Amino acid sequence: MLSGLSGGSGPEGLVVVTDSLKCEGRSLIKSLVKGAALRLRFEDGFSDPLHWEQSDALPLERFTGPEMVSRLEMDLGSAGTRWMLVLDSLSQLLQARRAATLCRDLHTFQRRAASAGLGTGRVLGLLHADLHQPQELEVVAQMANAVVSLTPVPQGHQCCREFPAHAIATCFHRRKSGKVHRTVEYFTVEDGLRLRTAGVPFPEETPTETSVKTDPTADLTFNLRLTAEEQQARSSVPLPYHLSPARKAALLQGEGRGKIHYQPDASDDFDEEDPDDDLDI
Repeated sequence: MLSGLSGGSGPEGLVVVTDSLKCEGRSLIKSLVKGAALRLRFEDGFSDPLHWEQSDALPLERFTGPEMVSRLEMDLGSAGTRWMLVLDSLSQLLQARRAATLCRDLHTFQRRAASAGLGTGRVLGLLHADLHQPQELEVVAQMANAVVSLTPVPQGHQCCREFPAHAIATCFHRRKSGKVHRTVEYFTVEDGLRLRTAGVPFPEETPTETSVKTDPTADLTFNLRLTAEEQQARSSVPLPYHLSPARKAALLQGEGRGKIHYQPDASDDFDEEDPDDDLDI
């Protein structure tokens, strides 16, 4: 999936790249921008996020769907071409807004851009997973169309033989049908922001002692299996809910003339003169 993102194809909508202190992802973002961009417009939303310095930087309060659509229209006009909005740090935006609100604003921006005739596009954001709670990361992952999680190559892991891998990218792409496609790739960013990828081979399954089927009744001190004679004797025993022909005929003949027979026990204290036991006051 990384090659498709670099070439301008791949999943549309909101694509989130999550990195950590152990595995940075900004070089991957730069490589994807270089591979997909023909023209680049830079908006500074970091130096003055609260607009205290009254600078030309884009404040956080103006990061809305209509504002981003208007800025996109100034660059593209109504050509209806492909575009990609890159957010260098979604973490800074998440510090000012809730995760659900931010994702909803990004989806609103995409709908407004499509309604304005600006063509299909992608929102690519970098999220620093170490700075957020797992609940926030889960909300972003659920609302994103694709998530690329970066992890370092484990020590002693059978690494890629084609090039020295920088990290492992686990990609989850939620298709329009609702199915989730998962890929795992090695990748590295070479000089000139050139991206190289290779698939991670799945380990071959080898038989182990735990995978061998064992007989749970092998070491028991008693036998749980029946011989042929025992099975025949068991099958000849009538079941309690199966009525014999004689019992069935007797029940059918007595149908409609129901009687109740009560056989008192020896311990029952029954007084015929006071059957209701209400005379002892």
